[in-house]
Amino acid sequence: MSLNPLMQDFIDRAKAAAKDIKPFGKSVLFDFGDDGKVFADATSAPVTFEHAKRFDKRASCMVKTKIKTLQRLIKGDLDPMAAIFSGRLKVSGDMSAALELAKKCELPMRDLAPIVELDDDPTPKGLKAFWFSSDDGLQLRAAICPAIGTPKGSILFSPGRTEYIEKYFEFIRQMNAKGLTVAVIDHRGQGLSDRLLADPLLGYVDSFSDFAMDIETLWPLIEQQMPSPHYLMAHSMGGAIAVDVLRRGKLKFERLIASAPMMGFAEDSFSMRALVAVFAAIGLKKLQPPGLSGGGALDPEAAKVLTSDPVRFDRDLRRCTQQPKLQLGGPTIGWLHAALSLHKSLAKQNGFNKICTPVYFGIAEREALVSNQAIKQACKELPNAEFEIYQDSLHEIIQERDEIRDKFMAKAFTLMGV
Repeated sequence: MSLNPLMQDFIDRAKAAAKDIKPFGKSVLFDFGDDGKVFADATSAPVTFEHAKRFDKRASCMVKTKIKTLQRLIKGDLDPMAAIFSGRLKVSGDMSAALELAKKCELPMRDLAPIVELDDDPTPKGLKAFWFSSDDGLQLRAAICPAIGTPKGSILFSPGRTEYIEKYFEFIRQMNAKGLTVAVIDHRGQGLSDRLLADPLLGYVDSFSDFAMDIETLWPLIEQQMPSPHYLMAHSMGGAIAVDVLRRGKLKFERLIASAPMMGFAEDSFSMRALVAVFAAIGLKKLQPPGLSGGGALDPEAAKVLTSDPVRFDRDLRRCTQQPKLQLGGPTIGWLHAALSLHKSLAKQNGFNKICTPVYFGIAEREALVSNQAIKQACKELPNAEFEIYQDSLHEIIQERDEIRDKFMAKAFTLMGV
């Protein structure tokens, strides 16, 4: 029987994905009208996809659409919710079965999210950005980009404060070329993820554990697409979040590699901590301390402390100008209070000493934002940690000049065995 080429493409994709799927006790029937039906049976191993003009098997869920509509969904040309509302995609029965199959097969049941692209920094091949919901109902953005060639592992990347997915396109392309799949999250309150205050430029979070829980929510959505071994990488604030993820123990990684992790602040003092605690206690968490900068690329002083590479800095600036929703200003009292609370908890029992995962920290010699001494102290308290100082580097080692950046990347490749 000769199949519609689009139908054959769908079946080929599904069968290829099925090799890595573990049964989850449900089945899905895809009804493509005159093109026939495909029965996906995930009730037992091996997971199978069968095609026929007619099918009488009872499924947990039925998805009714045209094969051309499904192809547009796969390519990202059609939004899934728009397809449902317009009647081009009908789902009946246990919708969770379809969502589970979509998650495991990388079929497009999640809403695709926009990408902010520059001509001189194109989207890495195969990258898909998508929306997902946090446990407390926020809409967050993440992206995943598959390895080139034979997969050698995968990286979940946790960006720093003010940062966003697109800032790491160059990093993603390099890791993909080394055979590593990369996933990146826009942390709550920044990038294109939901902002937490009426003024979208104010950096705020109730608790740093919220960041960690968002990563824990994201991981099951992408786990099937992340080849082993799994690595956790991070920068600055993202490093503090990554350490908290390891401390919480719900996700397991082979290693954490972080540049300039925020284990403390460069200008930390007893008076600063006391003032933050007092202001937070009297309900001023949503206010920004006067005179405090930290607004990423659009901060006129940022280039002096972030990176000495004018090309990479300008790229960040142009992208934030092109899409103002990427912009983020300085931190609020609430953000500072949450960060200080995390630092304090990590120094206590069941903090750093609870983490057995191997850890590598890159330290920027000319650091002005995070505390290098706090990074070194964290390495003393972590059971299996090392640090290395990158000479002449400003805060953003991964965005630094090639002679600095290349050394960090080469170290990361070595630690991951690629």
